[in-house]
Amino acid sequence: MVTSERTQFEPPELDSEKRETVMDVNIDKYDAVRFYQKRGFRIAAENTIRHEGRTLGNRPMRNV
Repeated sequence: MVTSERTQFEPPELDSEKRETVMDVNIDKYDAVRFYQKRGFRIAAENTIRHEGRTLGNRPMRNV
């Protein structure tokens, strides 16, 4: 006979000052970039490639 003991998951304590959010925003979405910048996010980098004459990519954004 196999018995299993269930334990309740308890998330670790999070210090709100140490949390960081990183998100990728499509390079063509200027409105989205402005939206997140108004809420404290900054562009961390710009990842782009050229494909058939178009620039494609994303901008990782971090909250500050």
